[in-house]
Amino acid sequence: MNINDKSGWFFGADTKRTHDVSMDELQMLLELAEAEDQWAENVKQEVEYYDAHPHGSGIELLFRDFRVMNGEGAVVQFPFGYICTFRSRRHLFRGELQDYDFSEATLSRRCRRESGQMRSKRERELLHVVANMRIAQFRKLIWQFDIIPQWEGKLSEVNYKALAQHYGFETFLLDLTNDVRNALFFATCKWVEDHFEPLTEEDIMQSERSRYGVIYHTPDWMIDFMNGDNLLKLQPSFEKEMGRDRPSVIDTGLWDGVAYQIGLQPFYRCHTQSGYVYPMKTIGDIRHNGQFERIRFPQTMEFSNRIFQMMDEGKKIYPEEGITRIMDILEQMRRTLVFSEDDLAEAYEGDEADKKEFSSIDQLRAALQSSETARLIEEAYGVENGQITIIRDEIEYPLTQEIIGDINAQYNDKSFLAPVGEKIYSKPEARAYRKYRYFQIFGEEMGE
Repeated sequence: MNINDKSGWFFGADTKRTHDVSMDELQMLLELAEAEDQWAENVKQEVEYYDAHPHGSGIELLFRDFRVMNGEGAVVQFPFGYICTFRSRRHLFRGELQDYDFSEATLSRRCRRESGQMRSKRERELLHVVANMRIAQFRKLIWQFDIIPQWEGKLSEVNYKALAQHYGFETFLLDLTNDVRNALFFATCKWVEDHFEPLTEEDIMQSERSRYGVIYHTPDWMIDFMNGDNLLKLQPSFEKEMGRDRPSVIDTGLWDGVAYQIGLQPFYRCHTQSGYVYPMKTIGDIRHNGQFERIRFPQTMEFSNRIFQMMDEGKKIYPEEGITRIMDILEQMRRTLVFSEDDLAEAYEGDEADKKEFSSIDQLRAALQSSETARLIEEAYGVENGQITIIRDEIEYPLTQEIIGDINAQYNDKSFLAPVGEKIYSKPEARAYRKYRYFQIFGEEMGE
């Protein structure tokens, strides 16, 4: 394994097979993390220098823009809205606890039959709509917390799908990270009820698959949206989508196969995990799609405990945060089969259900409430009654004013920009849009 190859690949872009590595080579990955930290710090210092000493023109200004995008605190326009960046690095990773047959998004896995065969396109779209209706409920629930409208009015869009995914909702988005330490944590530590634990000997020896952890790796130039080549490749679709009256939707299939930084978000998990999302509604699992190297290593209790302690028992990527007060509500929402007409309309229009499968919202409503879909839900989710109900009124969840007040208190006294040193880089068009959005939300002009 050559972690210093100029191409960015560790195994010469050999993505066709699994690469077994030793403990010494895993140590090389930890050393790479430190080198990546230094690279990111150097980029930050370059941005600060050029901000204090502006000069250059033409291509120099273009390179300066890319430096800013790859630093932190840059407000960057993505197809689905503006984000405020955290630090970029030169590699993207995913860690998995076992040697699984497939590596794909949670909803992609739901769309497979028990045999491993993919369900029909219509069935997959119905499961996608159900997932989107649940996320519509999640969006309406968290909008009641002060930080959500404040964030959208003052800083950037809230990526509701990426945020929902980090709290257990199913999407066609695969989680990636630009910090290999985070990937190693997910590849060596297990989730037990509401916390992480290091692996035991029993965990490791449970099966042939559990004896190995897996790291997926790709150089960032290969798939990162903020890399110049990927920006150019997506530019025609990007420009077309920018002509719409609302931002594009991240997981309709149009943006598949490229990784998008989640950026700073109102709750903490996304940026503490240096999180990216990789849409994959229309593409196969990353084990076989040619964009990632697959690195396998033997699990040991010693290495698991070492990573567990290094990541402060998981607190570095699962920090204490107010939203944990409503995890029981989110669990109920992740399983619900009762939706409002507004949830349905949001999934059909806002999340853009496939109009080739369902030419009208009435057709989609009828399909969702059919006995065929009930059987699909029963089989896909392992429930006894898969009947979907759609009602006129909004769905009420037990969110009390006391809980809202407690959660507000967790966030209202904290700066949005503390993770990026209290400074942002925002172009005039981004600032103008944010003033427009603030007026939309609050009905008044934003103060300077």
